[in-house]
Amino acid sequence: MSFSNFEFGETAFQIRTTSRRFARWMNAALSAYRVRRKAPVAFSVVIAGGEEKRIRARKRFHILYQGNERIIRTEDIDTLARGLFAEIERSLLPERDDAIYLGTPAIAIEGKIALVPDFYRSTLARLGRRLEPAGVRLPVERMVAVDDAGRVIPVTPQLEIPDDVVDRVTKMFGDGAASVPRIDRPVSPDVILGYVPNTVPEDQMQPLSRSRALYCLALDLMNMPKVGIERALDALARLVEEAQCYSYYSDVSTPEARTRMLTSLAEVLKR
Repeated sequence: MSFSNFEFGETAFQIRTTSRRFARWMNAALSAYRVRRKAPVAFSVVIAGGEEKRIRARKRFHILYQGNERIIRTEDIDTLARGLFAEIERSLLPERDDAIYLGTPAIAIEGKIALVPDFYRSTLARLGRRLEPAGVRLPVERMVAVDDAGRVIPVTPQLEIPDDVVDRVTKMFGDGAASVPRIDRPVSPDVILGYVPNTVPEDQMQPLSRSRALYCLALDLMNMPKVGIERALDALARLVEEAQCYSYYSDVSTPEARTRMLTSLAEVLKR
């Protein structure tokens, strides 16, 4: 196990990993932020098989944890690397005022965009390869940026890292590069999912009022103290204005239930 300490502005934390090779790459990529003093552990990176080829053949997945929560599980080392950077960027959002930031991922299905609770994204991620036939593309970013016009826009990176840093880790581990979806231009979401208390299965993908959708998004605001409540709510009101809004039923108890969460979302996006 390798441990590295970093400081980003006023925030310091430790990242640990099971792979010395990954630690060498990470330390070089984030060299501008390394510090000597020990900081609390924020992220844990488990590389498939660690350093042992014998084990690597048996364990295929790279995993990123934040505390005890599994954030990413992937066979692609570049997806893991991008996910790690995205999580570090996410930790810096509460201090930014260049946009309104929501802890609400954007899922793409056949060119259309749905803003969903992070719980929904993580549930769909458990379906693995079953996402591909449905045309679902899950982002590594667990957040979106919204401008004052109510459009979802690309998150401007704050980290100063080399342009070829992901290519380096891909070559180091001998993996091919995976296609990682992300918001690359201003867009208006097609669908917004919001939570309704005491739901039953029949509530899955039922129409939701825009006021309720706005309320749900406001609960996921990440930098409201920086941007102010009036600016944030004005932008979110514009965001929900053109979107279709639906409720969801949060049953993840069986693979069948998780599959229904996928198929029902795909259906409303194809309407």
